[in-house]
Amino acid sequence: MASLLPRRGRSRRSTSGAALAASRALEKGDATLQVWLDDVNAALAVHLDHPEVVEGIAALVTAGLIAPERVAEILV
Repeated sequence: MASLLPRRGRSRRSTSGAALAASRALEKGDATLQVWLDDVNAALAVHLDHPEVVEGIAALVTAGLIAPERVAEILV
């Protein structure tokens, strides 16, 4: 796994579907994923091996927002 991903390198790994689904979850009263995505988007760099990042990606999978196969693509 890559240990650090600068802001400029994130767009190719992100998914607009996850952002949209997180927004919809927020509309239903669950802000958890939206807050996590906001934090990631606001960060200057993201440590891909940080436990909160790994847990956040796992939460996206659990919520059905990204496919399990995407985890390796995102965290590499």
